[in-house]
Amino acid sequence: MIRGRYTPWDESALKLRTFEILEIDTKNIESTQIELNDNSFCNADLIYGRFPANNFVVKELLFKSGYIACETSFRIALGKLHEYTLPPLYSRRMLPVNKAKKSEFKDIADIARDMFKFSRFHEDPFIQKHLSDIRMYQWVNDLANQDVACLVNKSNLGDIISFMIYKVNDRKQVDLILGGSKKGFEMHSPFFWGSVISYFKSEGLSKILTTISAANNGVLTLYQNLGFKIIETNIDYHKHV
Repeated sequence: MIRGRYTPWDESALKLRTFEILEIDTKNIESTQIELNDNSFCNADLIYGRFPANNFVVKELLFKSGYIACETSFRIALGKLHEYTLPPLYSRRMLPVNKAKKSEFKDIADIARDMFKFSRFHEDPFIQKHLSDIRMYQWVNDLANQDVACLVNKSNLGDIISFMIYKVNDRKQVDLILGGSKKGFEMHSPFFWGSVISYFKSEGLSKILTTISAANNGVLTLYQNLGFKIIETNIDYHKHV
C-alpha cells in the first residue's frame, strides 16, 4: 500500500501533475512493488518521496521501480540553548534582527527566487532550474498565509538583506523552515545565522532544528561551526512518468 497526496502547490510551479509519497507499506513487498512499478496509486507526471537513507528496503523497492535518488538531506539540531555560547567568530559581529511583517514576505519571496541552488527540485536533473526557482518563490508567498514567523536583517535603507522563516512548537523548539541572504550579500549569512541563534536563546527557546541539503557544503559547514549535529539523513526519490 502506498499512501500520499497530490501537491497542487508544486504542480502550479513545475507545470507537472505532482504526487508526494508519504508512506510505503513494506509488509507485503510483492504487491507494493507492483504498485510502484505501474503507478496505480496515482495519476501524476512526477512522483516523489523522502525516506530515511538507512531504509534499504524502501530504497530497493524504489530503485527497482524506476525512481532516482535526487536530494540527500540532513536533519540537524542544536539543543540546550540555555547553555549555548555563540563562537567568538560570530559573536564579534552581531547583526540587528527583527520580525518581518506579513506584507514583507513578497520581498522575501523575490530574494528566495534568485538565491537557491539546492532543494528537492533544484537537484532533480530533469526539472528546469527556473521552474524550481518559481516553486521556491511561490512557497514563500504561501508561507505568508501560514502560522510561521520570520526574522530579517535590513540595510540602512530598509531593504531586507537576510531572512529566516521559522515556526515554534509548544515544547519551545524552533524549526527553521527557510533562510538565506540576498544575492551579493552572501557574506552576511554567517553573522546573521549567529544573530538568529542569539535571538532564539534570548527568547527562552530550548532547541533549534532544520533540514539542509547534503550538497550545500557551505551551509553544512556553517551549521557545524555553530555547533549543530546531524541527527538524521534522508533521500528524496523521484520518478518521472
